[in-house]
Amino acid sequence: AYRGKEADVFVTLLAGSELGLLPMQSLNAFDVIKGRAAMKPVAMLALVRSHPRVEYVRVEASPTSATISTKLKGDDFIARTTFTMAQATAAGLASNDAYRKFPQQMLTWRCTGLHCRTHHSEIIGGFYTTEEAESIERDVTPAPSVVDAQPAVESVKAAIKRRMKVVEADAPKPTPPPAVQNFDEAK
Repeated sequence: AYRGKEADVFVTLLAGSELGLLPMQSLNAFDVIKGRAAMKPVAMLALVRSHPRVEYVRVEASPTSATISTKLKGDDFIARTTFTMAQATAAGLASNDAYRKFPQQMLTWRCTGLHCRTHHSEIIGGFYTTEEAESIERDVTPAPSVVDAQPAVESVKAAIKRRMKVVEADAPKPTPPPAVQNFDEAK
């Protein structure tokens, strides 16, 4: 999906690094939709589930509705979000073939995006899901026909090199091993 799309790879890796993801995790967690990084809902759910402050995550789904409940450790409040097929129909989503074939899963993913952005935006970085990003209307002003990501890539490389030099400068210098004495001289 990323073949020949260096700028999309760069956006994906940058978005993932903001959330502490490794490069391959980022490539699996994001899609680039209309030039913006969009997180897959399964990745959102995984980030929330694995966060140390989240006590539990519960997902309940049927072909007519999905509900996600989460609770933070030390908090009595249980956050709940429900998304129904009626809401999907009102939003014009239910006419999508995926909603007819996989209603339970599609409702779950839409509910995931709403819930995570509303209650756990600090964990997911406020990203939209892939499906939500596809449905967002964008400015129709034509983008430049050629995007040169090379200056940005070079800037990131330079920053990494500077960081490596700082780490090397701060690292303690190894002490040389003690000299080995000649046993003949020791006698």
